[in-house]
Amino acid sequence: PDSIAGVEVVITPAVASAPNGHKTAPIKFEFNLENGAYVKEKVPLLEGVSYSAVVQHPRVHKKTIDAKELEAIPHMGMLDVKLERAMSFRAYIKDSSGNAVVDVAASVNGIKGTQGAGSARSDQHGYFEVGGLAEGDFHVRLFKLSYYELRKDVKVSAIESEVITLTLLGANEIRIRVVDANGGPQAATNVWAVRPASDDPKSPMQYFNLGETDGEGWKVVNFHWIRQYQVTAYKGEQIAYVNFANMRDEPKREFDIRLEPSQKITGKVISATTGVAVGNVDIFATPENGAAIGNTFITRTKGNGTFSITVPVATHSIVVRESRLYLESVQAGISAGQTNVEVRADPKDEVEGNWAEVVTLSAPTKVVAGQEFTATITVHNKGSTTWTTKNRYALGSQAPRDTKRWGPTRVALNHDVGPKSVHTFTVSVKAPAKAGTYNMQWQMVQDGKEWFGQASAILKITVEAASTE
Repeated sequence: PDSIAGVEVVITPAVASAPNGHKTAPIKFEFNLENGAYVKEKVPLLEGVSYSAVVQHPRVHKKTIDAKELEAIPHMGMLDVKLERAMSFRAYIKDSSGNAVVDVAASVNGIKGTQGAGSARSDQHGYFEVGGLAEGDFHVRLFKLSYYELRKDVKVSAIESEVITLTLLGANEIRIRVVDANGGPQAATNVWAVRPASDDPKSPMQYFNLGETDGEGWKVVNFHWIRQYQVTAYKGEQIAYVNFANMRDEPKREFDIRLEPSQKITGKVISATTGVAVGNVDIFATPENGAAIGNTFITRTKGNGTFSITVPVATHSIVVRESRLYLESVQAGISAGQTNVEVRADPKDEVEGNWAEVVTLSAPTKVVAGQEFTATITVHNKGSTTWTTKNRYALGSQAPRDTKRWGPTRVALNHDVGPKSVHTFTVSVKAPAKAGTYNMQWQMVQDGKEWFGQASAILKITVEAASTE
């Protein structure tokens, strides 16, 4: 580095003790590096004591000098210390009104293979700096009570990096106490919060396990100002709940929520057009009667479309939430405790990007080992892209992905398939050599990019042993 002011040196006793009457506290001093020149500094050290040293500054990589190196220096000798340039990340933190936010805990960690990490707190002017970083990508996290946590990916690419401005949004600190039917505080009760991922109420839901209540039944939560939250507490077979539609409009800051009996609703979400399981969609149970009206109990289907949701004892409507791929679908009149509920989700007619529905899969369900036969798969292009062989679109084998059980792992297109078009693939396959029951499944793929759309329902095919006659 050319010129840096305030390079810090810390010399720390490592081994043995000082003679009587002397202290061995760490020695600290600073010096200025000017025009790239080494600076000589006389440092008195006690005989019989081993030391190690650290030279550090936000704009240089930390240099550690071990005891062996220091012991090798003769009396009045000199040690050359070479410092290497380092990057620093500097930021100013403000609130939504433009005021500086002080004493914010900031951490900076390398991502995508970038080395380096550090932490700091914003000063009285809202500034902080983390140095000793390599050039590359970093993840910044800011946290302070009464503010919404900020996470941001940044690129550090200049030694004298510009100061960037980061805004922390104010949050509300809410104290929630879980009590039983008689008002007694309930410790060790698990509390969850669910909210939309963004200020768009139709964005995907985020689920937060807030941990357990303390010994007096309290759970303290920081909420984003404007997002809607559903808070639900679970203890054994009981449930408690409260819904915050808009935290700006809610003057109360402490709540008691009362445990009451709960039951589960279990079932499966399937496509209304193909009957295929619909996984990873948010579903709501909204009470149609009882004290829980106005609350929403939320879960997400598993990959196989199944769900289990704990609700108060009441009649509920099960809602498949509108998403990129599906319209909102409602099934009313579902009682708490009901099992094997089948909820049908209506796919959207048009989806931005790649999307497909496998409408039919047709093949014999009983064949002989080694037998060659034909399978036909009809696929509906419900996305906005045109499928072409040039862009590496094909039908791919599944169950498991890229299986060679039936022979080919890909079935090529014989012509381009535009949006809203239907295409039928015909594929020659061969049964496994060993008798048994096997799964056949297909799904669209754009190789080099993604598998997409609904896979076909799994077709179970029985393979019988070949005749020995």
